Amino acid sequence: MATDEKLVFALQNDLKTLSLETRKKHVLVKDACEDAISKIRGAQPSANCLPYITNQALYPVIQGCETKDPKIIKLCLHSIQRLITGGYVDAKGAKSVYETVILLLEQGLEEIKILQTVTLLLTTNNIVTGDLLAKNLVLCFRLHFSKDLTTIHAAGATVRQLVSLVFERIDKDKQSSGRDLSAETSDAYSLLQDLILLVNGEQPTWLIGITEMTRSFGLELLETILARFPFVFEKNEQFVLILKEKVCAMVIKLFSPNAKFKMTVQHSQNLAPDVLLDKPFYPISVRLLRIVDILINKYYSLVVTECEIFLSLLVRFLDPDKPTWQRCLALEVLHKLITSPTHLSKFCRSYDLKPHATNICKDMINALGAYVQSVFANPMAAMSSALLNTPAPIPTSSSSSHLNSSAGSALSSSPTDSSPIGFYFRGSFVPLIQIYQPLIPKPQLMELTDKLEPPSFATCESYGVAISFACLSDFVLSLTQIDREVYGKEDEKEDVVRQLLSSSWPGLLAALNLLLEASIDDGITESICERLVEMATLSGKVGLQQCREATVLSLCIATLPPHYGYAVLKGTVGHGESPIPISYSEVDNMKQQVVVVGTSVVPSLHLSSNLQSAPVMLTKKNLLVTHSVLRLCLDSGAMLLTSWLTVLTTLQHLCWVCNIVPKSSTDFIQNTSGKLSNEAKAQSQISSILATQSTSDYSLSSILSNNFTTSLGTNTKTSSEMSELSVSGKLSSMTSTSKTLSFKGTNGVGGTNGGVMGVVVEFGSCLSQGVTRLIETSIGLDDVSLHHIINALTNMSQEAMEIAYLNREPSLFAVAKLLEIGLRNLDRVEIYWRPLTSHLLEVCRHPHIRMREWGSEAITFLVRSALLHQDTDDEKVNQLLLSPLCELSTILHNDVRNKQLAALGQILHCKGEKLKSSWPLAINILGDIYDHHSEGLIRSAFQCLQLVVTDYLPVLPCGSLPHSIDTVAKFARQKQELNVALSAIGSMWNIADFLYQNRARILENLTPDVSTFPDFPGIFEIPPFDKLWLGIYQRLGELCIDDRPAVRKSAGQTLFSTIAAHSNILNKFSWDCVMWQVLFPLLEAVEKSWKNASCEKVDSQNALLIHHSRNTEQKQWSETQVLVLGGIAKIFAIKRANLLEIQDFRKAWYFFLQFVQNAATSTNEEVSLAALKSFQEALTTPSERNAAESNDFWSRCWLVYLEIGEQVICSRGAHQQFLTAYVTILQSLFSPMKKKLTVEDIQKIGVIFSKSLIIPLTGDGASSVLFSTSDSGMSPLQDQLYLAYDTVIKETKDIPTLRKLLPPVILQLVNLGAYAVRCNTSSKAFALEGVVPNCMDFGIKCLKQSVLILTSICEETSINRMDLFRDTLENFNPILASRFQNSGGAWRDSVTQFFLAVPLMVEQKPEEPEFWLKLAKCAQDFLFFTGPGGWVSQKGWKDEKFDICMVTLLKELVFRNDLVLPNQFLVEVVKMFHRGSCINDYDGINVSEREEFVRHCFSSLLEFVLKGPTSVCEIIENQTGDDGKKVAVLALLQRFQTILLGFKDYVEHNSHIPVQRHRLAEMNFVLRSIASLVDNLKTADPVRVATGTWDCIVSLYPDLVAIVGLSGVDSSISAALAGALISYKDLLKKPIASRRN
Repeated sequence: MATDEKLVFALQNDLKTLSLETRKKHVLVKDACEDAISKIRGAQPSANCLPYITNQALYPVIQGCETKDPKIIKLCLHSIQRLITGGYVDAKGAKSVYETVILLLEQGLEEIKILQTVTLLLTTNNIVTGDLLAKNLVLCFRLHFSKDLTTIHAAGATVRQLVSLVFERIDKDKQSSGRDLSAETSDAYSLLQDLILLVNGEQPTWLIGITEMTRSFGLELLETILARFPFVFEKNEQFVLILKEKVCAMVIKLFSPNAKFKMTVQHSQNLAPDVLLDKPFYPISVRLLRIVDILINKYYSLVVTECEIFLSLLVRFLDPDKPTWQRCLALEVLHKLITSPTHLSKFCRSYDLKPHATNICKDMINALGAYVQSVFANPMAAMSSALLNTPAPIPTSSSSSHLNSSAGSALSSSPTDSSPIGFYFRGSFVPLIQIYQPLIPKPQLMELTDKLEPPSFATCESYGVAISFACLSDFVLSLTQIDREVYGKEDEKEDVVRQLLSSSWPGLLAALNLLLEASIDDGITESICERLVEMATLSGKVGLQQCREATVLSLCIATLPPHYGYAVLKGTVGHGESPIPISYSEVDNMKQQVVVVGTSVVPSLHLSSNLQSAPVMLTKKNLLVTHSVLRLCLDSGAMLLTSWLTVLTTLQHLCWVCNIVPKSSTDFIQNTSGKLSNEAKAQSQISSILATQSTSDYSLSSILSNNFTTSLGTNTKTSSEMSELSVSGKLSSMTSTSKTLSFKGTNGVGGTNGGVMGVVVEFGSCLSQGVTRLIETSIGLDDVSLHHIINALTNMSQEAMEIAYLNREPSLFAVAKLLEIGLRNLDRVEIYWRPLTSHLLEVCRHPHIRMREWGSEAITFLVRSALLHQDTDDEKVNQLLLSPLCELSTILHNDVRNKQLAALGQILHCKGEKLKSSWPLAINILGDIYDHHSEGLIRSAFQCLQLVVTDYLPVLPCGSLPHSIDTVAKFARQKQELNVALSAIGSMWNIADFLYQNRARILENLTPDVSTFPDFPGIFEIPPFDKLWLGIYQRLGELCIDDRPAVRKSAGQTLFSTIAAHSNILNKFSWDCVMWQVLFPLLEAVEKSWKNASCEKVDSQNALLIHHSRNTEQKQWSETQVLVLGGIAKIFAIKRANLLEIQDFRKAWYFFLQFVQNAATSTNEEVSLAALKSFQEALTTPSERNAAESNDFWSRCWLVYLEIGEQVICSRGAHQQFLTAYVTILQSLFSPMKKKLTVEDIQKIGVIFSKSLIIPLTGDGASSVLFSTSDSGMSPLQDQLYLAYDTVIKETKDIPTLRKLLPPVILQLVNLGAYAVRCNTSSKAFALEGVVPNCMDFGIKCLKQSVLILTSICEETSINRMDLFRDTLENFNPILASRFQNSGGAWRDSVTQFFLAVPLMVEQKPEEPEFWLKLAKCAQDFLFFTGPGGWVSQKGWKDEKFDICMVTLLKELVFRNDLVLPNQFLVEVVKMFHRGSCINDYDGINVSEREEFVRHCFSSLLEFVLKGPTSVCEIIENQTGDDGKKVAVLALLQRFQTILLGFKDYVEHNSHIPVQRHRLAEMNFVLRSIASLVDNLKTADPVRVATGTWDCIVSLYPDLVAIVGLSGVDSSISAALAGALISYKDLLKKPIASRRN
């Protein structure tokens, strides 16, 4: 109450003072003051009246402010402040106060007082809300941007106070939801919203009237709100909404120009810095990043999505085109976030683990890496700025021991302890100006909020590099801490770590890789290596293959010389990104101390040619990193998996650079064999290694401590394991004479003077032992890791193989280590066997001889060792172990195959009896032979096969017997070694003999489930045992069509011998299969091959050794066909009983006969002859078996026999052997067929036989016939022909029903006899050259045989004798006519048989005129030459005794059979006698040559005339000769007279020359004939003498006398003339008979 009274009193005083001041110039104000004073006085000074009093007092005060008088305004403002302080100013009064101060503000009066008044108005109570509050705040904002500095600062402080005041009004305990907000909350909401709008440069909706405000001030206000009042946002949904939609959007918007800004943009200079939207402003950037930091730390759960954007934009601040201070500022924020494992875990769960969220961690790390790379891309700027702007001295190596404190190790000292630490890249040094404690951020730029420009150190890239290095290192440590500290949530922990690594490792690794390469301080190098090892281990734990591979790759690249490490290792990772390759320079390398100098590198496809020949230097840094790699392998080998490829490739290159290469394969195998004998000791050593590996303080030095020396310059002796490797050259060490390279121990071992590996080592020895130890420790790895090691070595070997393809020396490191791996892990051989041996098989296929040598040696030795080590009866294991050896057979190189066979031979000798189910594989190995294999290889393989056949057949599983047969057949089919092929065929006989002798045991073991040969098509009843035999037969049958004649011959002989010897155990179904699926297909194939074979001579080196009968391919196939035909025929002969049981025997027999016919009708003499012999053999069977053979069997044989004769003999001819064989068959075929034969069949055979006899000899057959003639004078063919007819005669003559077959036989014999008188010239019907064999003896025998048969059947009434007689004469006709063509003596014997046969036939009184005409024809052709052309020989005329016999025979026939003789016959006889009498006129020969014949003809003709039958006389009187002259005596006499006169004239006119011989002979004949005629006429019956005969005779007398005395008359003529004249003695007187007439 007292306070209120004081307030009233003070108001009255203030009004009085104001009234006094305004009484002169401002009357209205004075009046208002007085009025207000009066009202105040009238009111009661109580609490209820104070508001009224306040309002009354407020009115004149406000009027006073409108006077614009500074003094009055100060008084009024003072009064207003008093009223406000009293706390009774209501809303209306507050509004009036605002209106007053705003008026004053517009007039620029009392700005400080105005700020005070507004502050009191808002802070005294809460009556000012809503729009009025906004207007007051606007007033303050406006004053903040006045021109007076004092006002600006005061207004700024006022605004900061009032903004906080607005939020402080909100009740902390009250939580609102929806849109029902309290007035205080609504004002705070509106203020926050307008602040955001103002910062965004937009017009406010609540703070209306603000014309300008800097973003930095607005951001400061927002930062204050966000930092002090997080509860407001947590309890009010509207604030959460505006936070997400407005605040975050504003931050994002303001981030944009900062993110878009580039250093090259030129900005206007006349604009304020804080309004340049396109240029980053340091205060704004600081405020923004502070707000972001607040949002992430205090509001993360509310704005998770927005934080994702903040972080993304923050990452963009690290772009290279941003100002250095901005990048450093962003790095500080990121460092704060990265050092918090909680934040990283939150980020991962909120973003990276979400399916469609941004990988924030990835972006952060990538940005850090990009920043580091951008700095090192321009290191000169970082170095110069660091030297100029660093506020403190650059740390040295002596002050950097804390870098690795988290890992329990210290950085090593440089050669000079005072040298600065940092990075050296491309000739420039980047110092490390700031050192951070692990996981402890120390931001500096973010705390400098009062700076308008960044500090000098913020413009230094070295500062950014220091932060970046800390960020990268702390990120790995944070991941490790997350992995270690989250207990009880293993799945969640693993997911977080996995995601963080998977999203961030590429950038992280790239940055660490760059820092590692640029590091020149051993402490930094080791620190980075520790981080990389932790990364690799962590990624291995969570199963991040890509991260692990890339991390290991980075480490391994650092172990190798910088100019080619990445090139050779980049292909060793199969997934993900690889570290970014770094561009190196020799300057960088010279900063490192060189340890080893190598003269060459491992040949690689990834290196250029200049790098291949460049020298290689290994530095101290390479040694440090190598230690980390080896420690990683030994500590975390089970986690490397696919990274083993990178590690082993690195070790391979290091060994090559150090000239540590494997020895020759032979030495290597020998040394390895020695090791296997000490396997127990090796196992104990490996167990100790594994026990050491399981301890927590495991280190490389604990394993390799015995293999190190104390100085690089000291040569160290290797352990026993080094016998596997040979150091081909000494290492060149580039070390100072005054210094030794020393290292600090990684685990405190050795104190400050220790080395990285515990001690200073000789690098080559350490490396060799480390590699050896790694291989030994593979025993302790799980199966998956072992597979990865093998796969890595396989890939390395693949590259070496590709190098070898380029004809360059490959590295054999991988092959050697594969062999070692296999030998070290024989106890679990099933696990790795297939992949390891599969690759070794590929190596064996390589064309490079050394590569192939190692591969073949490795795989064969491994297989032998495994089989001997695995002394088990497990069949699957044995098959698994032996299968690689089997697959070597697919390799084309002979050297590999030789090693394979050598290994198999040892296995067979040592373990052949235990192979059991592995025998098929062993036999497969032996059977895989090909044309490209050498002869020596074939012999080696066959020796092993012979061992199996001779020694191991009893232990072979029955299921392997077919396979063995096939394999032996393969050796028989191979073309390289003929002797092996022939021996293999002999082995087939051995197998067959084994089967036959052990058939009982084999039958017991052959069950239906045992694998034998597949079923033969169409035949289902074959027993399994028979299938084995059929398999042998089939393989031999296939060999019978081999290209080589010797193989075919041997196989054929073996086949048919086997069938003949062992086939008696086959059943009828098996026999069916033998015939239809073995023998007949073989016969078809041979026939086809023979037809397609070439007729050209064989052109080869051994051509001179080949007989002319085998000098063409067709001749060689002919031999095979002969063999096959003969073999099958023999089977038909000796196995006829078995064959008759098969169902299709008739079909098989017909099929065989068809082949025989085809072969017999072929043009090849050898084949055709063999076919006939086979036919003959097949027909030869035991007599008791004939009953089972059907008539069709023999009928088919007869048809084939006839067809062969017709197609060959009758159509084109054949050689003598063929003809002989053909004729011989009839002797076997006639007996079973005799009852079914007809006359036509005999006639057909006769035609064929007749044709066979006149076929001329060929060139090859002539000598055989010449030297094979028998004692009888006949050729073999003639002998067989005679025997054939003799067989027919013997088989038929005693059987009346078969005697009908004898007439054609007689005719055929007579016809064959005709060949006895034929000339030895080729027949015109055949084109064959040569001569016909001499048939004289044969023909005579045939004629004699025919006469004998004719004698026996001529009286048979059951035969047609007349036809027989006629045909016989017709067949005799050419014999009789042959006297003029053949002067030999055969025709004389033949005519003798004719003279014997004719009486036999004439005695039967044949009445057919044809018979007599045929007889006349025979006589005429015999007596006179009637053929065309001239005579072949005239010697036939000299045998006049046969002419006389013929004339006598005819004369007797006429006189004895005149009643039955047809007139035509008589006519012909008369003509013949007439022609004989006048032979000179007919034949043009001398009468002297046939004088007796002429005389007999003349006398016979006279006898016919004078003494013969009346019919004959009549014929003679009326008949004329062939010359047209009369045959009568008178005609002859007239002809005689003409000859006499002619002779006389000739002699008279040619007396000076001798008379020609033929004229003398003619004259002699005429004179003798006259004498004979006269004598016969004297004794003849006068009745028969024609009228005028004697007159004609008498008329000749003068002519005879005229000849006497002619000169030149021969004495013979004189004697004949004398005889003729003497015959006239009885005519000198007239005879009595004449007188009577």
